[in-house]
Amino acid sequence: MLTGLGSIIGSGWLFGAVVILAIALTYAELGAMFLESGGMVRYARYSHGALVGFIAYGRTGLRSFRRFLSKRKRPSST
Repeated sequence: MLTGLGSIIGSGWLFGAVVILAIALTYAELGAMFLESGGMVRYARYSHGALVGFIAYGRTGLRSFRRFLSKRKRPSST
């Protein structure tokens, strides 16, 4: 079993947790700075401009929607 601290660090879990924590803190800071609704859609627009922000968020949303559709269980045709 991989239960030691060395295996946790070596497997990338600790690095991933640090990255996710940094992203969460960044979104918390942006949310405190810009007191508007919209979240991720607005942040992309503020940081990259209207066109690039729209394309970047639209591409991410489309990718996650396609992933959702591919993971859905389809009824069997028996």
